[in-house]
Amino acid sequence: MGIKTNLLFTFVLLLLGFIYSIFLYVLGFEAVLFSYTPQVYMVILALIFWQLLSLYRNNCKEIKDLSTKTPERIEAEKEKLLIKILRDWRHDFLNHLQIILTLVQLKKYSRQVEYINEMTDSYREIGKILHIKDAGLSLFLLNKIQELKNEHFNLELVVETDLHNLPLPKERFKEIFTALIDLLTSSFRKNRDCFVVISEISGNVKLYFNFYGGEEDFDKHKINHLKKMVERYGRFNLIFEEGDISMEIILSG
Repeated sequence: MGIKTNLLFTFVLLLLGFIYSIFLYVLGFEAVLFSYTPQVYMVILALIFWQLLSLYRNNCKEIKDLSTKTPERIEAEKEKLLIKILRDWRHDFLNHLQIILTLVQLKKYSRQVEYINEMTDSYREIGKILHIKDAGLSLFLLNKIQELKNEHFNLELVVETDLHNLPLPKERFKEIFTALIDLLTSSFRKNRDCFVVISEISGNVKLYFNFYGGEEDFDKHKINHLKKMVERYGRFNLIFEEGDISMEIILSG
């Protein structure tokens, strides 16, 4: 719930408490009024506290992000993330060279050509991610791919938009994407392949996921958590077919 909804609900609770007390007094139940009023108000105060806690949980993160994310800190985080990604890429590139060299020594020339083509396709998709307008989002997605790769989880990410019309705060987009990846990695420990497309439809951002599995594989708590996050900014659709799962997230702000 938003700030206005929380405040309105709190005001209604207070009003109901006063009406209840006046009602008892008018009916002549003064003894009941004075004996039960403390309990009534304890309940009201407990509900008010719950509402304030809900308000804090739903809104303080945005406020904290605005107050602590200075331009200098943002740039420092980007530089740190970039260095991390480049180190991983250096390690991967050396591995690729070693594999190609081994194929040359074994005179497996056809496999060598296939492997180089696979590398080319992979780096072509990385190039599309690098075309994203916001460098922070680009680095974020590249880092997610690398983290999953280090965990032997193959995320094939196809980006068909530069995300310049992202209809929600980019920090919220990152949180939704992170929650989604967490859901996939925790639910599908046997099948480690996932196909993901990020595209743009009528000014909205669409995230489409396709992978093998069944409804029984899902972590129900995490999928409900993801659904609540998404529904603040758009809609969520999950389709189960025989041996195949599709997930569509439309972010419209």
